Amino acid sequence: MRQRGKVSVAAASMVALDRPPLFLQPPASLNAREAVLFSEIVTSCAADHFRKSDLPMLCAYVQALLLTRKLIRTNAISDWEKSSRVAMALATKLRLTVQSRIEPRGVGRQQIPPSGPAPWDRVPAEVEGGEE
Repeated sequence: MRQRGKVSVAAASMVALDRPPLFLQPPASLNAREAVLFSEIVTSCAADHFRKSDLPMLCAYVQALLLTRKLIRTNAISDWEKSSRVAMALATKLRLTVQSRIEPRGVGRQQIPPSGPAPWDRVPAEVEGGEE
């Protein structure tokens, strides 16, 4: 049960001894390039972003991303397009894209308000001169 009332300085300065979540490690089935990309992606996110159940999909994403990079150099446009679609679908499902991380209703609230007068405060030029 929680303590009622004001929290003392001693209680507020206590540090929880919970173990921090560990980053997923690349499985042995990945080659060296795939393992490096896997580690880059995992460490670029919060430690608790991925779970063990995400491992197969994350491996598929890494392989699709490397295949996409390889195909763009060979000018195999149709194959590149297919692999990039797979990579993008996996990135969205793994919540690696901006659209999958931000709630749609929150995007408008994050925009910087425009500078200058509000549209309803602007007076059209023909109204300014007035009719006499």
